[in-house]
Amino acid sequence: MIYGTHRLYDADGRLTTNAVVETCDYVVTTTYPFECEKHSMLWFDAIYLSHARLKRVFLANDDLLSKYIVAGTATDTLHAYAVTYEEDGVAITPLQ
Repeated sequence: MIYGTHRLYDADGRLTTNAVVETCDYVVTTTYPFECEKHSMLWFDAIYLSHARLKRVFLANDDLLSKYIVAGTATDTLHAYAVTYEEDGVAITPLQ
């Protein structure tokens, strides 16, 4: 799958703006700067990359976001999580 984002946070918390993340079976295969929209690209305000394998969750306090992203079972592979900011918190969704 191909995802575009305004803000991409890598596993070390560094921010890149306007980026593309490609995944296969919930594992990040590549990331690169956004140049143009591609067919079937889904767009998110923010995507976080993490070595943790996490499930979909809603956090009532977005201060917990960074703590949740680094929590979980560490893996050798890199996973991507879409973050959707809502009025009463944030939703975190694993990207396929």
